[in-house]
Amino acid sequence: MRTGAVYFLEKPVEGEKLIRHVTEAMMQGTQSRTDRAWQSEIEARVATLTPREAIVLQLVVQGKTSRQIADELSNSKKTIELHRARIKRKLAASTIAELVRMIVSTGQNLPEATSSPSKESSPAESPSAESSTPRQDDA
Repeated sequence: MRTGAVYFLEKPVEGEKLIRHVTEAMMQGTQSRTDRAWQSEIEARVATLTPREAIVLQLVVQGKTSRQIADELSNSKKTIELHRARIKRKLAASTIAELVRMIVSTGQNLPEATSSPSKESSPAESPSAESSTPRQDDA
């Protein structure tokens, strides 16, 4: 059968059976279009996230706490909580559970979270605000 075929009917077909199958196929098509529209909407929302927010979202979807994410990304817990709040706002999710359901149900591909200690700079961490003493890296 060709892609998109829902039923295979042999001739002669009873009128009632044909109508039932056509109605079911139309409902399936409507549901499929609705699902694709929802997935496109979520993809568009996820595209508005910064790279760091996308990484934090991936870690949230994996079930990690703000403290675990902060440790992994070498950020403060407060910074991660701010990222989570922005992610919820941008994706129009009222809870973290809703956010996770949204991502999982659409099969959204997110960037792999890395454990790199690089931070996004904030105004308080701008080069002019740093001290002149060299920073020692954690070994």
